[in-house]
Amino acid sequence: MKKLSERISNILKKESATSYSTMPDNNSKQSLLRKLSDSALSLYVKHTDIKHFTKLVLSDPENLEHEKLVQDLINKGEISDIMSDKSVTDLTENEKFLKDLGLD
Repeated sequence: MKKLSERISNILKKESATSYSTMPDNNSKQSLLRKLSDSALSLYVKHTDIKHFTKLVLSDPENLEHEKLVQDLINKGEISDIMSDKSVTDLTENEKFLKDLGLD
C-alpha cells in the first residue's frame, strides 16, 4: 500500500506541476483514475497471491509430496533440474521475476 500511495502522490504532483492555470479536462481525470485503478488492482492481486501462497505453504510443513512430484517431472524430462546452472541463470535473467522480488 505504501508503494501505491507513493505512486498516487507522484502522479498527482506531475499532474499539478504541468499547469496550474488550466483545469484538467474530464478525459485526463478519467485517464488518471484508470491508471490508479490498474495500479491498485495489480498491487492487490499480488498481495493476495502472496498471502494465499504463504497460507498454502505453511498449512502442512511436514508434507514433502511436492519434492516427489518435482523429482518425477525431472525424471520424465518435462522440466530441467532446478539447481542446474542453466536454471539458476535463467532465473537471474528473468526481468519479471526480479521486478516481483523488488530487485530491478
